[in-house]
Amino acid sequence: MKNKHQFHILISLWTMLFPIIVIANTEQLLSDEIPFEDSLVYIESAVQKQSVYQPWKTEELKSKSFYGCAVSEYTILTTAQGVVDANFIKIKCKQSTQFIPVSITFIDINNNLCLLSCEPSSLPAPFKPISFSSDFNVGQPVEFYWFNRDAKSFKGRAIADDVMIKPSALSFNNQINYVVSNSSRQAGKSQLFCQKNKPIGLATWTNENNECGLIPAPVINLFLEDCLDGVFNGSASLGFASKSLIDPAHRSHLQLPKSTTHGVYISEIYSAGTGSKDLKPEDVLLEINNIKIDAYGRYIDSQYGEIGFEYLITNNPINISIPIKVWRNNNIIELHIMTETLNQTDMAIPFHQYNQRPEYMILGGLMFQTLTRPYINVWGEDESSRVSPYLYQYYKKMAFNPTKDRKEIVILSYVIPAQINLGYHKLRQVVLKSINGMSIRSLDDLPKAISLNKESDFITFEFENDNPVIVLPREQLSQADNEISQRYGINQLSYFRP
Repeated sequence: MKNKHQFHILISLWTMLFPIIVIANTEQLLSDEIPFEDSLVYIESAVQKQSVYQPWKTEELKSKSFYGCAVSEYTILTTAQGVVDANFIKIKCKQSTQFIPVSITFIDINNNLCLLSCEPSSLPAPFKPISFSSDFNVGQPVEFYWFNRDAKSFKGRAIADDVMIKPSALSFNNQINYVVSNSSRQAGKSQLFCQKNKPIGLATWTNENNECGLIPAPVINLFLEDCLDGVFNGSASLGFASKSLIDPAHRSHLQLPKSTTHGVYISEIYSAGTGSKDLKPEDVLLEINNIKIDAYGRYIDSQYGEIGFEYLITNNPINISIPIKVWRNNNIIELHIMTETLNQTDMAIPFHQYNQRPEYMILGGLMFQTLTRPYINVWGEDESSRVSPYLYQYYKKMAFNPTKDRKEIVILSYVIPAQINLGYHKLRQVVLKSINGMSIRSLDDLPKAISLNKESDFITFEFENDNPVIVLPREQLSQADNEISQRYGINQLSYFRP
């Protein structure tokens, strides 16, 4: 009886306290005194893309919801991942709870940032612009804010946890991220983060450990400064890959002095980007701007502590000269490298094709297209991908290195079954080497190569890695293409960008 009586007392106490707990939590998240409320924006975009795997088809219309903040009276900053490839973008804000159409002014795929603009006449009152502060103190609390679809402002809390170098959500670019933990609400969709009432960044990712990554103020401010003159040039990108140099045998092989314990190994040079014109494979990068790089590729930053050396390069606009020191041919050499960006068009295997339809060509049921990261991602994003290991190795090793002989990687993606291609149906995900003896540099070469050797009754397709040669009868192609188009509902057998 005594235990039963105690149980009823506990239930009564919980009943009394529960509304207080709920109210306290609600006040924490739904406050009437939300800072920057006149700057917060809810963003909704509609995206309808062509299918990567069947590029003649249009995928279903998808809606994305993200957030943003005003950086001028009629300009909104958000992450590019929320609006990239969007067919239509609209916003809600405190100034107008009705949806307002906006358009993309500038977009930075490499750093995952975007500026949106609206017509002044569409707002009853202008936004209140905010500015970003580079102050970030690990271990201190942070707050984050957003404006939702129901025209309500929200607030969350977290702890500043770390600073790290991490690839951008949309590209290869290694950028600095602030990391916060113990978030009271799930973030990762461009919520505005602040510390001591100063905006410090926009949320860009979240994970199962209740951590959230921010695009920090230095990256944001560099982007905004670049856009001031009405022309977007982009910021510096690395034009090389590096590896740690901690193995004593490797350092001895490079004949580094024993007294030199710092320096990172240059393993690959890209076709473009900062350092691509001056560095060489097997160089050892010792210093950037008179700052020593340790054997793990890190340095001690005056503000952030130990972080990756990439920040010393990427936190710069283009066309800036940076002094470096490298170990090459048993000597320390001083160089000045010019900062430059690395665009998707500089890549053999693009990481993203912003607002571009996938190019392809179907001939006799043979489905040819270029190898891209979106194509890889159809099958999975890492080594567990169901794409062929051969293509995955191309993706890992040749993405940054188009050559005169190979501007793009053209592949036979698969074979659409038809009478003309009997016996070849199982051939898929192989790299096209030549057509009618003509080496293929890019997809644009296909029409010319097919027209060669017209005196021959056949068109021959050769592939890498000892895959079978495909031979199709020339005279039957036109009829076969018509039948394939009708049978499989393919209204366009090829698409090449103008």
